[in-house]
Amino acid sequence: MISETGSRTIVYDSCQPPRQLQPQLAQLQSFRNQPPPGCQAVLVNQSGAGLVLCVGRGFVPPEFSRPSLVRMQPGTAPACL
Repeated sequence: MISETGSRTIVYDSCQPPRQLQPQLAQLQSFRNQPPPGCQAVLVNQSGAGLVLCVGRGFVPPEFSRPSLVRMQPGTAPACL
């Protein structure tokens, strides 16, 4: 994941059991997501809404730019357009 002021990498090779991290980021603007097969990364914002990150490179919508939680869980993430 790449933030405005630098970069932060979260590596995960499994999503069993699901993991949750509280990020120490100033603000997310874009990301590069390469999850293992059958896994997905989800940004959870301050109001509890979740955003599944697509596979590849993408941009973070403003409402998820300061996530309170990053969750790795089983699931299928869509490809980035």
